[in-house]
Amino acid sequence: MQRHVHLEVLDIAEPCAEDWDAMTGEGHRRHCGTCDRDVFDLSRLTADEAEALLATGACVRFYRRADGTVTTKDCTPDRLAAARAAARRSLKIAAAALAGVLTLAGGLGAASVVGASEWVAEKIAPEPVMMMGAPPMEQVPVGEAEEGQ
Repeated sequence: MQRHVHLEVLDIAEPCAEDWDAMTGEGHRRHCGTCDRDVFDLSRLTADEAEALLATGACVRFYRRADGTVTTKDCTPDRLAAARAAARRSLKIAAAALAGVLTLAGGLGAASVVGASEWVAEKIAPEPVMMMGAPPMEQVPVGEAEEGQ
């Protein structure tokens, strides 16, 4: 029976801690000497290629963004990175302006507010999280999971 794993519900039951860079191979495919399996980097595949590969039960490496989506080659990561950088710049400018106002008004010091702007920028647009391992044998597609409840 062919299984179909959607990227939207991709989960790794037991994440692997092996070092991707220590594995042999190049590009989107490496070989893990510990478990003697090939591991595929989903961020270097299109969404269709990634879902076809997941149907085989392959061991995968992927990045999950804060919104839960899995990064693939066709998800325009450059556009998302540019948007994230723009959001951080805007927050820093707003925080610097606020720091100036508060400093002039005799409120908080500028240094503490500027430091807070970096913290806020990281919370609003955090970097994606890398996961690696084999997905569980059975995963329920998003629509079916909602119908069963």
